[in-house]
Amino acid sequence: MSQVKQKAIPRTYVETLTRKAVLQHTAQSVLEEFANYAPGDARWLINKLPTIVKHELLSGFQLVAYSDGEPVTSVRFKLDWKEHKLQQEIKSDFDVADLEDGKTHASTREVVGVVHNYLKQVHNTVPNVHYEVWFTRNGVARKQLGAEKYYELLGIEGSLQREIQDALAYAPIAAMNAARRAREIFFPGAEEASMDIR
Repeated sequence: MSQVKQKAIPRTYVETLTRKAVLQHTAQSVLEEFANYAPGDARWLINKLPTIVKHELLSGFQLVAYSDGEPVTSVRFKLDWKEHKLQQEIKSDFDVADLEDGKTHASTREVVGVVHNYLKQVHNTVPNVHYEVWFTRNGVARKQLGAEKYYELLGIEGSLQREIQDALAYAPIAAMNAARRAREIFFPGAEEASMDIR
């Protein structure tokens, strides 16, 4: 009987790859839900997702619902590359089965289910609603890669002037998110919850 020699892969290396794969799968599944509301924006992110994950280009993305031109609510995802987790923050006015309040672990299916139900409710109750997908640049990756390479990988035109324009356009959303943290309610009856996907 002959023995086959195989090189051992360090456990931490395997876990890191697995976590990134789970993160990418969950992000793609949620973006597929977002595509029901803002197809162009969401599809662009889905197509770029392998590169985004490989180079850790973004620190998050969100679907923002607007009513009469003002942001009223959003579903936000934070990509934590240090711990390889996807944190989902969602204002929800319903209890989610099997998800404890605050932070807990959940499967991709559970996360997508929460997002699906919440966005369906928003869509059916917010007057004159329309949607946009926004992403947050990862400043660490941008600094390490350099601005030119960073934007080349994202496949978009980037400049300091463009970043300033984006920040000004994002200001109303940032104000909404800050109010959310202060527990001011934009969507009636909504409460905060979050989930960590590890």
